[in-house]
Amino acid sequence: MKNHMRIRLATSVFTRALSALFLIGLVTPQLNSQTTPSLSLRLNVVDTQGLKVPGAKVVLNSVGTDQEVAGVTTDNGTITFTDLQPGMNKVTVKATGFATLEQSLTVGVNRRNDLTLAIEPLPVGTPIISDEERTARERGEAPAVGPYQNDNCGSDITCKVKLLRLGLTGRFARGFQYEYKLIEQPGTVLISSGKDAGLVTAFVRNPENVLQAHTISFKFAELFPDRLSLFKRGSDYLNKYPSQYSANGYSELSEVLCKKRPLVTCLTKGGSWWQRFLMGTSINISFSERAAILQGFFVTDPRFGKKYQVNGGFSFDPAKLFPNASNWRSTFEDLQKIDKAVALLGVSDAYPHGTPWKVSFLAALLPKVEFKILSQFDFVKDNGVLVEAPFPEHALNTWTFTWDLTRIIPDTKNRIDADAIRDGLNNLGKEPTLPKITCTLHFSSGGDRKFEVKPGFTEAMCIKLKNELHAISHDYAVKLKGK
Repeated sequence: MKNHMRIRLATSVFTRALSALFLIGLVTPQLNSQTTPSLSLRLNVVDTQGLKVPGAKVVLNSVGTDQEVAGVTTDNGTITFTDLQPGMNKVTVKATGFATLEQSLTVGVNRRNDLTLAIEPLPVGTPIISDEERTARERGEAPAVGPYQNDNCGSDITCKVKLLRLGLTGRFARGFQYEYKLIEQPGTVLISSGKDAGLVTAFVRNPENVLQAHTISFKFAELFPDRLSLFKRGSDYLNKYPSQYSANGYSELSEVLCKKRPLVTCLTKGGSWWQRFLMGTSINISFSERAAILQGFFVTDPRFGKKYQVNGGFSFDPAKLFPNASNWRSTFEDLQKIDKAVALLGVSDAYPHGTPWKVSFLAALLPKVEFKILSQFDFVKDNGVLVEAPFPEHALNTWTFTWDLTRIIPDTKNRIDADAIRDGLNNLGKEPTLPKITCTLHFSSGGDRKFEVKPGFTEAMCIKLKNELHAISHDYAVKLKGK
């Protein structure tokens, strides 16, 4: 009887324990749901100036778990993550033109989960690449150099072209040129000593092995960037990356390089009249070491015989002021290679009857100018003795003026280029209407030779070619376009 009561008591205790565990299991999730609620996180992505950054890719990784969520910022530069658990997270922000940002943050209960993240722009010159391109490069499936450089210009093509220009300091430095010469001297020289009947000549060892000469020159043309090259490069960007720039790209390019002036003429001239004036100007100054033996005498007296002679001068060539037909045609053809419609838009001063390449009569009146300063000897030979020169001039100035009528009288090439320009303007945009003509020769040994010829090549010429090449027959075929 006692045993039976003990069994019933144990069963009752066991049943109550199971019931308690069951109730704890039901209550625990509810408690957990109350202590670990679902949280939200709002991120604001801005640059270092506080401006919103739309389209930035944001990745959120929960520390200690494999949970990862990603998204892209809206036009307001914001992104909101929901259904998050409290704890430490790692956020990664990537945006085109900006350095990647990695930061740790905590999502917590009873706190404001609203943060602002500032990302820094990349330095100018840093290659911009997408995530896909970066992955391709890591796999060796793409070149290591990006298609274009970051310049923080966004879709502004004029900003891009301006940044391609070398700065004024760099252009100024490019204008300088330094030349250093070492002039070897003969080892033995003939000198004279004494005077009148007692003058004696003798060969002596030259005390100098080499003479030094230093020349510094400056070309003003380097101050001005090449507008045509800038237009070509800007056009490359417009053609290769049309989605990066606005629809008025060519108009913006023309505006930044030429303002309202006709494009072809502007690019041909390369600048305003004063810029072209300076482009034809250069200056120089030189310091040349003087020989110790001159005119057969040692120059050793410290009262004269300066160690260095100072020479210099400048030159001005007005050719840059007056571009001709050949210059204009070269620019016109370069623009046609970019876009024929753009070329036609840039010839408003030439179409239909203008001649902006015609040189003004002023070109014949404006001479080429050269000016040189040549230091004089500061001693003279007087009755076989060197004495200090009594002349007041320390240097002699030489001016050279050259008038050239070839500037206003075009040569054969310029006349041909002008005619080709007119012909090109009249036919710009038109489809060629010339027929396709072939001259085919048949040979007894087998095989044919087929020549595609122009309309000026007649059938009689085809027959003559057959006879000269000893062919047995010929075919002269004319095929009209579209048939």
